[in-house]
Amino acid sequence: KKMYGKKGDKVVQMNIDGVDASLEGVVEIPVKPEWASLKGGAAGEKSSENWWVRPNPSEGFAERIQEPCNNLEGNDLPVSTFQPGGRMPLGTSQYEKRGIAIKVPRVD
Repeated sequence: KKMYGKKGDKVVQMNIDGVDASLEGVVEIPVKPEWASLKGGAAGEKSSENWWVRPNPSEGFAERIQEPCNNLEGNDLPVSTFQPGGRMPLGTSQYEKRGIAIKVPRVD
């Protein structure tokens, strides 16, 4: 009610009804007991035991292409390094250096 109270009682009631309807749709999913003793490390850890972990194609792209380009060394890369059509894999932003500027320029 704190968040939507300004919008009126009807909106608040619609939100409450939406939450109640979602709780009615919760279904218990049975899990096989033998799954509790699966071998393997933590999720995301790469090992031969973790057959469910897929390799991330963004890692190689970040090392071969993205990092040199970010270091202003992209002109030194041969054309054969790039994929035809200029395609880039998804998820490459996780390898970008992130930071907030100390001073933000004012643009008129």
